[in-house]
Amino acid sequence: MANVSNRQQATALVAAAVCAGVFFIDACGWIFDCGCTSLWAGGAALCNTHHATGPRCPWCAHPVAGATAFFGVLMAQAGAIYAPVPTTFLAIGIWGRFAAALVAFPVVVAVVGLMHGAWYGYWG
Repeated sequence: MANVSNRQQATALVAAAVCAGVFFIDACGWIFDCGCTSLWAGGAALCNTHHATGPRCPWCAHPVAGATAFFGVLMAQAGAIYAPVPTTFLAIGIWGRFAAALVAFPVVVAVVGLMHGAWYGYWG
């Protein structure tokens, strides 16, 4: 049985949130193919939201939509790290919870991204 301290949980959540924050704009470019790239490669400078015509990236054109997607990721990561687990899974420890939080990032951004893309008519 692995004991997980509050300090370990907080550290894991901060590390997972930093990973999500750094790569969130990459996910934007991956989901919407809008031109967004890594923060160190220009970020949203080439995003289609800056174009005069054509579809506009839902997360860049509507910052509240992007913020809700990121907030959803943070909530999923917090759930993965802080949620009570059945006794049979206690052995996963903090590293298992951290891995689950990292996996939550692409899953949540894909689901929320597809929802936002459909809502704003991005692909239609």
